[in-house]
Amino acid sequence: MLLVGTKIDMADARMVTTDMGEALANKFQCSFIEVSAKTRINVDEAFLRLTRAVLAKRSGKDGVKKGKKAPKKSACAVL
Repeated sequence: MLLVGTKIDMADARMVTTDMGEALANKFQCSFIEVSAKTRINVDEAFLRLTRAVLAKRSGKDGVKKGKKAPKKSACAVL
């Protein structure tokens, strides 16, 4: 999972600080990145991180051996 903070280009209007985003990511035990769709800051990097995570999971590099089923997870949430 990857937590993405948006509108990094609007620093003066922020309601959530970088520290708050990082703390939430730590709570969720995931990575955190801040992006701006307007200026394209870190947008490509966010997609690369997600793609790498999916590919690693599919290839078994996430700790689950190929041929064995991963433990069932309860749900998927998009935040």
